[in-house]
Amino acid sequence: MNKLLQTSYKYDYNYNNLKNEDKKSKNNRSVTRVVFTYLIVIIIMGTCIVAYLSQTLTITHLSYKVNELQNELQKIDKENHELSLELARATSLSKIEKIARNELHMVEPEKTEIIVLNNNDTDISNKNKNSDRDKIFFLHFIDKIIDRIGTVKAGSRK
Repeated sequence: MNKLLQTSYKYDYNYNNLKNEDKKSKNNRSVTRVVFTYLIVIIIMGTCIVAYLSQTLTITHLSYKVNELQNELQKIDKENHELSLELARATSLSKIEKIARNELHMVEPEKTEIIVLNNNDTDISNKNKNSDRDKIFFLHFIDKIIDRIGTVKAGSRK
């Protein structure tokens, strides 16, 4: 008996060739893989788009918040400036003098009195008399400079 090799065909109940079915199942598998790959790509792209939109919305929201805070800062700076002006007006010398004269009924002194108390011995005062004259000369010199600048001294009518 001589046996030759031959391919065997599988038949189903309908006597159809099953080799064609194997090819169809391979085609179905490749189509399934392609569809599965497309689904994965679509899911990844969708996730990327959602992440991008989320970040864009967050950035937009934060920029609105920054603008609101800048406006609030400008309002506070303006209020601070107005309060500084009000403080300067309230503490000005002319305002204080006006309140002292009108509300507290204060007046300028009519004459100036200077009282000097000397606790030192007379011998020590005689020795330092020359140095006192130098000090007094220097003080008179400073007084004249201050008078020329135009400051008001107690007891003067400038």
